[in-house]
Amino acid sequence: MTTNPITAKKAPMTPGTTQILFLDIQPEIVSSKTNPPDKLIRSAVALARIGKLFELPMAVSLVPAGPDEPRLVPELAAELADVKPLIRTMAAAFDDAPTAAAIKATGRHDLVICGVVTEVAVLLACFGAALNGYEVHVPVDACGGTSQRTEDAALRRIESFDANTAAVTTLGAVLAQDLASHKGVELMKILQPIMS
Repeated sequence: MTTNPITAKKAPMTPGTTQILFLDIQPEIVSSKTNPPDKLIRSAVALARIGKLFELPMAVSLVPAGPDEPRLVPELAAELADVKPLIRTMAAAFDDAPTAAAIKATGRHDLVICGVVTEVAVLLACFGAALNGYEVHVPVDACGGTSQRTEDAALRRIESFDANTAAVTTLGAVLAQDLASHKGVELMKILQPIMS
């Protein structure tokens, strides 16, 4: 059972405490059975735009899925053009020294993790993040799994690490706080494509 953040008196995430990790959102892998790829990609793009709006550090970690250099889906690559992908061969992101080092270097303890496959890359990254003391947030609409049954099991396991599952819209609203502020108004524009 996960810790109740209210009774545990956990501080809410803020732009100054938050970073984002995108895992394996690649053309060869993104064919999720639990979240239609177009919706998953729209949510990941919205999350990247939120990251830029709030000036969050963002990391991309990719596994080779064939003989060619791994690459993000084009829509997300366009948003993250300034982020150099970290290529890993380890299933668990925190077992890959460059990925773990990039996350640690930000000095931020709130780690948003999204990607595919939920049952492998996302689950194992959440486990590693929890072991390393991060407060983990998983926007489920920016993740995709191989089957509803196995993804549900993975999300239950993720929550057992005291990770927080939510939606991209929720995380954006928490970061903005005041939706009437300049950034709040910009956030609503970013969220419109995934809320309609």
